[in-house]
Amino acid sequence: MISFDREDALVRAALQDLKRDDARTLPPFDTVLTRAYPRRARLHSSPVLRLAAAGVVIAAASVTYQVVQPRDIPLHVPPEAAALAAWRPATDVLMPAPATLFGAGVTLGGSILNFNSPARGQIP
Repeated sequence: MISFDREDALVRAALQDLKRDDARTLPPFDTVLTRAYPRRARLHSSPVLRLAAAGVVIAAASVTYQVVQPRDIPLHVPPEAAALAAWRPATDVLMPAPATLFGAGVTLGGSILNFNSPARGQIP
């Protein structure tokens, strides 16, 4: 079994070997830090190119709007569908109005026997 001290020494020695190999093959850090890199041409800094890019974006947006915009297409509804929508059953007069149907309810402290009867003062 290897002790922790020996493992620690082996790892340190391996790291020192790697450090020496790197120092031999790589330039010093100060040289890298002070190295001057050539400036690249910046296309996005030109105002003319910025205006041209904005024009392309606006043109693309307007073309997309023209293509996607809904057209005024006349809608033809068959007369049978219109008649079916206007149809009311003859038994509709037998149903109570929705206001009286949903307006009545059991009040706290009230009797369940009076649930279906109209409230006082209301005409059924």
